Amino acid sequence: MVVLYMKVVILASFIAASVLPDASTEITMNQRILELEAKTAKLERLLESYGSAPHRALADDPTVAGLADATDTIWLIICGALVMLMQFGFAALEAGSVRAGNVQNILLKNLLDVSVGTLCWWALGFGIAYGVGKAHGFFGNALYEYKDGSSTPSAGEYAFKDWFFQWAFCATAATIVSGGVAERVRSSSYFVYSAMMSAFIYPAVVQFTWSGDGWLSTTFDSAYYDFAGSGIVHLTGGVGALTGALILGPRHGRFKVDYDQSEFDPHSVPLIVLGTFVLWFGWFGFNAGSTLSMHSSESAWLGSLAAVNTALAAAAGGFVTFLIRFLFVKKYDVVGVCNGMLAGLVSITAGCANVVPGSAIAIATIGAVVYQFASWSIQKLKIDDPLDAFAVHGACGIWGVLAAPLWDYEQGFDVFSASPNVSVGYQFGIQLLGVVVIVAFVGASSAVIFGFMRLFKIFRVKEHHEVAGVDVSKHYHSQAYRLSGRSKESMVTAGSALDGSDLPSDSC
Repeated sequence: MVVLYMKVVILASFIAASVLPDASTEITMNQRILELEAKTAKLERLLESYGSAPHRALADDPTVAGLADATDTIWLIICGALVMLMQFGFAALEAGSVRAGNVQNILLKNLLDVSVGTLCWWALGFGIAYGVGKAHGFFGNALYEYKDGSSTPSAGEYAFKDWFFQWAFCATAATIVSGGVAERVRSSSYFVYSAMMSAFIYPAVVQFTWSGDGWLSTTFDSAYYDFAGSGIVHLTGGVGALTGALILGPRHGRFKVDYDQSEFDPHSVPLIVLGTFVLWFGWFGFNAGSTLSMHSSESAWLGSLAAVNTALAAAAGGFVTFLIRFLFVKKYDVVGVCNGMLAGLVSITAGCANVVPGSAIAIATIGAVVYQFASWSIQKLKIDDPLDAFAVHGACGIWGVLAAPLWDYEQGFDVFSASPNVSVGYQFGIQLLGVVVIVAFVGASSAVIFGFMRLFKIFRVKEHHEVAGVDVSKHYHSQAYRLSGRSKESMVTAGSALDGSDLPSDSC
């Protein structure tokens, strides 16, 4: 419009000069035309520079830059809150998976996982994870950065939004472990481990990888790739759960031939289903939020791709597990379908932003098979993992890390999209190294902590407490459920009457 307006003005001036010549001037018509043409060219140059100036101005405009930062902050807070909502999902899933006499105990672990873990992440964990790399990229050193709000980060530095979003991930890694040691670990000992996981183990893994200057990010021609944490979050939690289950040993009576194994079945399938759906919902924040920004069309497209792949992976994982379980067991297995959904979600987490939707379905399908094989193998080895924490998070976490480069946008094996200077084969080697490092580091660290507790006999609850149920033995309220206000004794009395022995003989 500006260009058109200026040309109209110039044309009008030209017409006016032609129709109404000024008799007092000696400038000829040709001179006037040349003058007007020069002015037109000058205006066109000015308008051209005006058209390109906003691109420079927008980049330097503090208002626009502030708006972009505000958009990213809102995005991370919303997605971090969604990830935090997964704690509700884990609580429901774990409460439903244990026996009724241990519900309060597992819920207490979930509550204090978050409480203790949050304080440890604030005091030490975030600094170790994202501080400036020291000791050849193994640990950070900014232990107290921004924790009291006294520092304002400049461009490229971490701020409160980063602390909040990454804290939710840390809480997830810590919570996974509780499922593997459920029903027989001492609460006090578990809280010590939870603190170590949040303050040291998980932050160290993040420093190796996501921090940007850890050794798995800088040593090779390409960095370890794990977009939303199949390995960094889920494998870390899964290995911690497996290590705890191995050192702690099975629950009393588990795997014994003369013991009714149906006693160890989940006590509430509805809670498990509810928890699974909440986890699936929260996973959209987990995967899509890992774009870490939402102020450009590129980040918006990447977040939407991650969301679509997340939805498809959960659906495929659940359906394939349903088919597998029905094929082998000949019965419908609701709990198996729930774990299959989670297996699909864990499997796609690493590659949710670099594979097409069809590949996400393929990855989740294989993830369901990986989960089922790992679950059966764990049971054959008589390792008592009440929630299949390692099968879901550990085994599928490994698969997710390795699958990310193999299905990379279906571009072939010559180039890996996240690191165009390396091939898929080279990247696969780095991914495999990352898996080995995480398993070795988390396994060794967890073994030292759990082994120390077992050595001093402070790791496991006493056998009679385990048999009776930890709720009645150790908790202020002896029952998680009190139906119709009745006590445990009154419920037993009411139950004994159901055989008809106390009914009147002449009842009508």
